[in-house]
Amino acid sequence: MGILGDGPLNTTWMPMITEPDLTPIEKQLCRAAALGRLLDLRTRKRDEDDPKQGRIWGENRRIRAQLLRQLLTGQGDLDQSFGEPLAIRLRGASVIGALNLGGLTLRCPLDLRDCFLGGGIDLAKADAPQISLRGSVLRHGLSARQLRLKHNLNLSGGFTCQGKADLRRVYIGGSFEGERAEFINPGGEALTADRLIVEGSMFLAGTRAIGQIWLFGAHISGQLAFNDAVLENPGGDALNAQGVTVEGGMYLNDTEVTGRILLLDARISTKLGLKNATLTNPGGDALAADGLTVETLSLIGANVTGKVKLPGAKIGGQLTFEGAILENSGDDALIASRAIIGDVDMRPASIAGGIDMSHARVGGWQDDMHTWPTSVHLDGFVYETIDASGVTYRQRLDWLSREQDGYLPHPYEQLATVYRRAGDEQGARMVAIAKQRARRRAQFSNSWLQWPSQAWSWFLRYTIGYGYRPTLVLPYLATLFALGWWIFSRAYPSHVHLAKSAAGQRQFSPSRYSLDLLLPVANLHERDAFVPCGYAAWWAFGLSLSGWLLAAVVVAGLTGVFKRG
Repeated sequence: MGILGDGPLNTTWMPMITEPDLTPIEKQLCRAAALGRLLDLRTRKRDEDDPKQGRIWGENRRIRAQLLRQLLTGQGDLDQSFGEPLAIRLRGASVIGALNLGGLTLRCPLDLRDCFLGGGIDLAKADAPQISLRGSVLRHGLSARQLRLKHNLNLSGGFTCQGKADLRRVYIGGSFEGERAEFINPGGEALTADRLIVEGSMFLAGTRAIGQIWLFGAHISGQLAFNDAVLENPGGDALNAQGVTVEGGMYLNDTEVTGRILLLDARISTKLGLKNATLTNPGGDALAADGLTVETLSLIGANVTGKVKLPGAKIGGQLTFEGAILENSGDDALIASRAIIGDVDMRPASIAGGIDMSHARVGGWQDDMHTWPTSVHLDGFVYETIDASGVTYRQRLDWLSREQDGYLPHPYEQLATVYRRAGDEQGARMVAIAKQRARRRAQFSNSWLQWPSQAWSWFLRYTIGYGYRPTLVLPYLATLFALGWWIFSRAYPSHVHLAKSAAGQRQFSPSRYSLDLLLPVANLHERDAFVPCGYAAWWAFGLSLSGWLLAAVVVAGLTGVFKRG
């Protein structure tokens, strides 16, 4: 009994223990097991009962691992002396030696609470009713690959696993209870549970994991809760739940994560909650959830350093960033390209970085102009409604102008469509006009035609509104008409003469003459009857040219020539 069993798992065959070999404490355990009662070996002194101090516990708190194996499997002849165990329930003990239960069928539940297991434990391919290691300390990891449990697995209440906890392909017929557990394996896999199946819920609230947590392809029939957990794996994946299926909700509220959360192609039936979570992965992906399927995703009050990636995600309800802090300067803070989302609440407390909503489809978009990102990707972005209190169409155009790829027609067309659908025809027209300005500005931005193009664009904007406001031309026509009237009334008769071909005596009318010059499609016979000379001839030519030019752009505008994208 002098061996503390503080080495790695040892699978060397051990001789069967008989009744005469038992210590007094071990006999007490056998009697308690036959009745399904708890054997509590604690001293009730906090420092002395801490399982992390289990290496120095005395003889009166030591139980050999071989005894536990025999009681759980029926090996040996101890049943003849004490009866068949109903449950192994032990608290505050130091388990001596390696507890090797791999490949065995356990005939009763195992409950090791606040115990110290210095020699390792092997549950790989074992079959058991229920196992609890609540509050216990494992010095050399946990090997439980392909373990099958009819009921619950309890690793909660301060359970500490130093080294890798291997739960790959484990089946749990009840719940996985891991609240306030610690999985410590810096730089490696702290908890590996690929293809884990839990028929109930998986509770890891308050858990601390140093190293990577793997839940690749896991299936949780209830909820998956990491609330108040601390997950640390700097520069790597803190939580890899790629392809996970959660029939309930997945919650990381108030969680602190250093490293990446990977949820590629995850399927969560109700809610993914990251309320008030702190996600830190500078220069990388803080949350990578490409292809995620979920009903709602909440990052209310979250503090995120790194990218939030949701390309191709399907979010049936709301995606909300209300009050969040998004920090990824020099790159996109949010990527949701090709996503399909019910509604988006994009009102973070602050955002440093851009957003990419290219080719995404959302029902409603709500934001706050005071926290608009410095850059956006909006090509192909479709939204049914837009809600931003107090934001005018002019301010919304500033949002569009932040497009990283420069001028693109779709963002303007989409905004105009939304305004038109909401009954704001003026806003729709002004957006359409702004689109034409942006198009022409971008078309010749690096060409020697830049200045002529800008002049022509200016002319179209202020005369017919690029075809969207043709009535803008009327004040110009009225001004030219009045100017012609005034000039020709003073030019006659010294600079305006009756034409030789004009028959009889005709009275000169400066108003009719000016109108005949301005309207190229009308013929009031004034131009044929009178001939201007000197400065009047130049004015007549100018009015006629202006009339033709204005008429041409009005016709072109009405037929949509200037509206092309």
